Amino acid sequence: MGFYRKKPIVIEAHQFQGSYADAEFLNRWSGGKVTGLFNEDQHPYLNVETLEGVVRAELNDWIIKGIAGEFYPAKPQIFGFTYIPVETTEVPKVDVVHQGQDTDVWMLFDENGNALCAYPGTATLLIEAGEDGSL
Repeated sequence: MGFYRKKPIVIEAHQFQGSYADAEFLNRWSGGKVTGLFNEDQHPYLNVETLEGVVRAELNDWIIKGIAGEFYPAKPQIFGFTYIPVETTEVPKVDVVHQGQDTDVWMLFDENGNALCAYPGTATLLIEAGEDGSL
């Protein structure tokens, strides 16, 4: 056990504003992982398909695209404590650096090609990278 600090990586996130246009944008942006605009007693919410199952996102929650291409919601206060805006559209590059029979090793690189971290994962990891390696 110990103390840990988050690594300075760039993520993409959008805040749910509660409109149908916003819900449609989030659905397209997430590749269908964010679905529906539901009103329960006039409180809009969305369903977000996360790695842990479907999680509800409420009005003003942030929908975050993680480093492995996964999506998850965050409450505005937690998002504000955790993230700051950056002046870049660069997102980290993800590459497979070792392909094993059962497990791959994925590495995350910054815009200068410096390795930020490595983590094991199976071929079923939800990563959609472009031909240039961008997410």
